[in-house]
Amino acid sequence: MSQLAATLHYDFELVAEMSGRLEDFRKVTASVLLLGGSKSPPYLKDALDSLEKILPHVRRAEFPGLDHGGSSDPGPFNRRGDPALVAQELRGFFAGP
Repeated sequence: MSQLAATLHYDFELVAEMSGRLEDFRKVTASVLLLGGSKSPPYLKDALDSLEKILPHVRRAEFPGLDHGGSSDPGPFNRRGDPALVAQELRGFFAGP
């Protein structure tokens, strides 16, 4: 995480730039997989709810008991990760219908 911290400001810049532009996502033609955890913060769940309603080709998976770090290996900073479970969902999505 310490190596990634230097890039976090770019994430927040993108969030700020996209504020009020939810309708832009209606134009996305690719299939999209939305992933979230049942223990993720409410603002992330709200964002996924909004995207799920507007993206034309969307599939959503929510992982019980996981939070925003659900794809991470369990460790001192994340005790709830289950990368194998997340990988299984990704494999299913990329394998196609």
